[in-house]
Amino acid sequence: MHEVGVANQLGHTTFLTARRISLHWVQSSTGSAFAGTQELPGSTRSAALAGQATSHSATSYDGTVKNAAPPVNLRQEPDVLQQFFTPTGVRLRAIRANPGQLDWLFLPGGPGIGSESVAELVAAVDVPGTSWLVDLPGDGSNVDAPGAPANPYEVWPHVFLEAVAAVEHPVCVGHSTGGEYLLSIPELEHRIHGLALVSSAPNAGWMPVFEAMTQANPLPGVDAAAGVFEHDPTNLNLAQITMEAAPWNFTAESVVTGRNLLARMPYNKDAVDWSDRNFDRTYVAAWWPATLPTLVVSGSADRIVTQQLWDDPSYSGPNIRRRIIDGGAHFCWIERPDAVRTAFADLTADILDNAKPAVNPH
Repeated sequence: MHEVGVANQLGHTTFLTARRISLHWVQSSTGSAFAGTQELPGSTRSAALAGQATSHSATSYDGTVKNAAPPVNLRQEPDVLQQFFTPTGVRLRAIRANPGQLDWLFLPGGPGIGSESVAELVAAVDVPGTSWLVDLPGDGSNVDAPGAPANPYEVWPHVFLEAVAAVEHPVCVGHSTGGEYLLSIPELEHRIHGLALVSSAPNAGWMPVFEAMTQANPLPGVDAAAGVFEHDPTNLNLAQITMEAAPWNFTAESVVTGRNLLARMPYNKDAVDWSDRNFDRTYVAAWWPATLPTLVVSGSADRIVTQQLWDDPSYSGPNIRRRIIDGGAHFCWIERPDAVRTAFADLTADILDNAKPAVNPH
């Protein structure tokens, strides 16, 4: 039974999980201290995932074992310089502060994986200003958030506007599904200074291409893990599916690193289920920037979300920078951090040239 069979048996949620939540985390350095605040002692340390540590083998694109990865099962989070919640439970965590006034809001993919998945992206791009990890209520480890409704998903994804309102000079960065959420909120266009879409899409047209890729490149470990999840749908078993799907998400050279990183994520199956039932399959961008400085960046080796959807001329314009990172996969900053940093530096220059009100780059 290949991946389409898994999708039919378990529902599209599990199928999307192998695509959407095979994210990563690498412990990032935090740079200079956040001016005027103090680190919150103990606020960013979390308990280990339940269960025994297991050893996983990394696989190449054809599923054959390349070399063994060390056992990993402890969830880790980046050091936080400042943390707060919006009135409806969106969590913002500043993990990097450089000179400058811009506030970069990093919304993760998945969903159900947590903003820890883009901590390494924050470190790679090293943009001026403050970089914030953003978790919607009910996503990743942001459960039982203060102010969140009993069903936090009823305010998704538009509750992200609260994060935008909470900072002075917002720039939005969305990875994969996170970028799709941003493009489903048309109110953002006149409230932010810039937009970066990383390995994302303007509509759900990526799905048939992805499904064909999984049929051509089956991963038996995904099927096996999905079968376990069907009978025991825990977050830990959800994590196992995504670790087995690492060869789809990373190049052969980085798949060992990628699979280890997946083991450290705060998986949240409820968020996955909500997005599958209410968003993923019907998604079409509700807006496109007319003048807002915008970066569309992806890896040339991204086998998850086809980037050909951006070839439509309606997604081009003088305010749009499109960058294809040679040798990068779905998490292109893992394989090619320097190239991704250059792309963000170009976006930063565009933002500062276009800033209103004026933003001091220093």
